[in-house]
Amino acid sequence: MATPTPTARREKWGWTIFLSPRERTAGASCGGCWTKLSSRSPSMPIRRKEAAGKLDPAQEAEAFLTTGKQDGVHRLRFWRGGWHLWGRGRYVELQPSEVRARLITHLNEHYHHLTSNVTGNVVDQLKAQALLSFGHEPPCWLEPVVGCEDWQPGDVLATRSGIVHLPSLIAGNAAIEPATPRFFTPAALDFAFCDRRPAARRLACVPRATVGERAG
Repeated sequence: MATPTPTARREKWGWTIFLSPRERTAGASCGGCWTKLSSRSPSMPIRRKEAAGKLDPAQEAEAFLTTGKQDGVHRLRFWRGGWHLWGRGRYVELQPSEVRARLITHLNEHYHHLTSNVTGNVVDQLKAQALLSFGHEPPCWLEPVVGCEDWQPGDVLATRSGIVHLPSLIAGNAAIEPATPRFFTPAALDFAFCDRRPAARRLACVPRATVGERAG
């Protein structure tokens, strides 16, 4: 029986394991910072596991990272020797043992007889594919956001639900962008920002368009 490649299948595990039962039930929350668990259909055939020695570390690392991808970027990052996961508007440091354990759980879904060497090879690929260079100094933008190109990192306030551009807020212009892992910061206010100005509020409630949609 043919087994689909890691990049072609939608993984069940990955970073959704970090959710509480309440968050899993609710699905994406806080601006979509979490992905939903995919459920197995009763009619879906159970695939036979392959020997772990046959896996491609690069492909498995990519599949694992893809389970946590949002807004076109990975939420899991390897920066200055540590793991950082984005959620609720900020990046939080994770213990290496926790990342390794989640990876093993992920791999156990499709392979048997995992060894330390096999797992270590996938971890090395994870580090390479999720790497942020040492020169990144938070707060900073990892990728540009259309409409916010002129927003300097030092002029914004990160909250659980959005990014507030303070100069625009003071000037009475649209000042809120939905929270995104494109903004690298370890700190964010643990509540949603509510701009009560009617015009700004209407703009803030417009769903984020993709780069392609805005460019078109």
